Amino acid sequence: MTHRRILEKIGVRYEDFSKMKNLCEEIKQAIVDHPAIDSHVPVLVFFSAFNQYTLDITMDVYTLATRYDHYLAVKQEILILVYEAIKSKGAEMPLPTMNIQGVLNPVA
Repeated sequence: MTHRRILEKIGVRYEDFSKMKNLCEEIKQAIVDHPAIDSHVPVLVFFSAFNQYTLDITMDVYTLATRYDHYLAVKQEILILVYEAIKSKGAEMPLPTMNIQGVLNPVA
C-alpha cells in the first residue's frame, strides 16, 4: 500500500452559497500544502450537491501515511483545516434543526 484515501462530504448552509467557489479553492489549497498529502495524485475539492438541508462539498484526497494511526492523525488535521477554512470565509456548517408546530393547550 502506498496511499490511503480521505473521502468526505462536508455540508455548508444554503445561506453561504455565494462563498462556495472561494471556499472550495481555499480548502483545496490548504490540503495541497499539507506535507502528508500526495499532490501528484489529483486533489479533488468540489461543490457536489444540493442536499436537502446543505450544500455539499466533496473532498477526495490521498495521504502518504499508510499506517492506520498515522492516517487517522492526518485525516484529523485535514478535517480541522476544512473547518478552519469554512470559518475563515464566514460560512458555517449547519446544525440539525427541528421545527415543532402545533397549538399549546394548557391544561386548566
